Amino acid sequence: MRSPPRCGKNILTDFIREHIIGRENFLSTTRLEDVMGRFNAAVRAKKLIILNECDMTGKEWHGANN
Repeated sequence: MRSPPRCGKNILTDFIREHIIGRENFLSTTRLEDVMGRFNAAVRAKKLIILNECDMTGKEWHGANN
């Protein structure tokens, strides 16, 4: 989803985090490395992972998914 910063894109995920799955089951990050990197213990046992403001080229996206 693309739109200007601070316009409310996280309203739904914030609600899910706070009222449905809990903070311990949720990760929100801006770094793809946190999710796809060599050291990704931060994602272990998470039920929902959100990548916010994660800008990358198509080549970077395909490279991360190989």
